[in-house]
Amino acid sequence: MSKLKKKKQEKTLISKTDRIITCCILGIWGFILVFAIVSQINPVWLQDLSQTGRKTEAEKGKQEGDRLLRQNQPAKALAFYKAALEISKDHTEILGNMAIAYKKIDDTNSAEKILKRLLRIDKERPHLAAFNLGQIYASKENWALAINYFEKGLETDPFKFASRISLAIIYLKTNRLEEAEKLYRQALHERSDFYTHFKTYIHKEHIRYGDKLEDYPDIDTLYYNLPSPERITAFDRNIFMKELRDNDSIEKNWSDWIRLLLSQQRGEEALTAMDEAILIWPKLKARRQGLLEAITP
Repeated sequence: MSKLKKKKQEKTLISKTDRIITCCILGIWGFILVFAIVSQINPVWLQDLSQTGRKTEAEKGKQEGDRLLRQNQPAKALAFYKAALEISKDHTEILGNMAIAYKKIDDTNSAEKILKRLLRIDKERPHLAAFNLGQIYASKENWALAINYFEKGLETDPFKFASRISLAIIYLKTNRLEEAEKLYRQALHERSDFYTHFKTYIHKEHIRYGDKLEDYPDIDTLYYNLPSPERITAFDRNIFMKELRDNDSIEKNWSDWIRLLLSQQRGEEALTAMDEAILIWPKLKARRQGLLEAITP
């Protein structure tokens, strides 16, 4: 092969290589240019993609914070909650769990600020923030503010037992005895009534599964079409009664109510309350004779 022919082939090869390299470079620059234009336009699909990624990142941070909080490591949990909150600023569950973490490390001032913010923005469950604020002020013996927030929580709380008992205890300490007695009566009768407790359970589960109710059709059905007490079979009454008997704090609340009735010279009502309590806690029979002697002239 002649030297001239070889040179022509080499030139042809170099020319093809140059064209390939040039096309690649132009392609890369074209892609960068298109991406830059799309970023500037910021179409809805790109916003959705970015938002989905950020939500996923925030949720991962929340889950890690929740895991650490369950392991009683509130300080470490707070680091993940703060990072997640930078991404999702008004995430109510993150804010609520942050408040719990702050309370666990005795930083009630930070918990208070978070809970007040939560109270402003959480339209679905404002009673949770109100109840926790009530607890903070009660621990500081700021009875006026504690009462204010417990009462605010009662306005929207579908599960009123804890708020009523907390208010009753404060009323008792501040000598508002009639109001205390009324709240004890309401709270304890509701808490010990199987049907009322069942309705509360269904309501709580409906909130808990919220956006996943399609996976729990029975909860959704029971929430909107609650059967009569006689037809309820999905919730075992025996389990309910065992849980009630094992709950020492409710037994103490009931005893406090009986003592309150006695202090108001309402002996017959105290005896009736004791008989109701014995149906739940048979061990209280031993106290009945002493109560009877105390109210007998």
